[in-house]
Amino acid sequence: MRKIFFYLLLFSICSTGLHGEEFPILKGWKTNGDIIIYRPANLWKYIDGAADQFLNYDFQILKLREFRKNDVIVTVDIYDMGSPINAFGIYSTERPDDAKLLNIGTEAVVIPPYSALMLKERFYVKVMIQQGELTEKDGEEILKDVAASLPGTTDLPSELKMLPQKDMVHGTLKYITAGYMGLSEVSNVVSADYRAPDGKVYRAFVMVIPKKEQVDETWKMLAEKWQKETLKDQTVLYREIPYEGFIGVIMADGMITGVSGVEEMVDLLAILMKK
Repeated sequence: MRKIFFYLLLFSICSTGLHGEEFPILKGWKTNGDIIIYRPANLWKYIDGAADQFLNYDFQILKLREFRKNDVIVTVDIYDMGSPINAFGIYSTERPDDAKLLNIGTEAVVIPPYSALMLKERFYVKVMIQQGELTEKDGEEILKDVAASLPGTTDLPSELKMLPQKDMVHGTLKYITAGYMGLSEVSNVVSADYRAPDGKVYRAFVMVIPKKEQVDETWKMLAEKWQKETLKDQTVLYREIPYEGFIGVIMADGMITGVSGVEEMVDLLAILMKK
């Protein structure tokens, strides 16, 4: 009986600890309810169909809480995505391409009067307006308070360093776990837009594949599906995507790297040969 009581007590303490976890304190704001927690199995109850996208990026746990200041109410959502690259992936998917990037956390944007988004390490933070309007100042201050409370560095994920910085279009870095350019065979891709000397914009990418044998298997699979061209002893695998132009890849430094969104095949080959 004592053992049963002990385990029940332990379970009670653990359960209380889970739902009583600390949440960032926002200066000038009052809490407007308890902390709410969602996990992969029930995330759909909160964001419905959008849950699939988060699960594709290996979502782990969500903690959220409402805050009030005067007549303004916001919800602060803190998504633990398990790794910095997965957090970056979902953040870069939801971040507007033309938004002003802020040096808060790893990176942040404020989109008044509705929302603010932030990346820090393995965390993706969303501030969503529930009542009233979110000003740019309030959005920045909330994100700063949350960033200060979260563990981890403010460095960008190391995988993004696989892409060159020269000629990169600011704010276009992305990480796509599956279905890059609508292609099921191209996954786990870091990408960014680049501006060519003639002013045209194309997208360069690298497939993030940790093991050499997996790289070789992926290359073999693409070689069976895509067309092949050989230039200067370099094999290029390519295909045309309707309404999107050409996509092509080469093997370079043990990685599968490529270019997409190029209208003419001759331009695709020219860009790839410079890599």
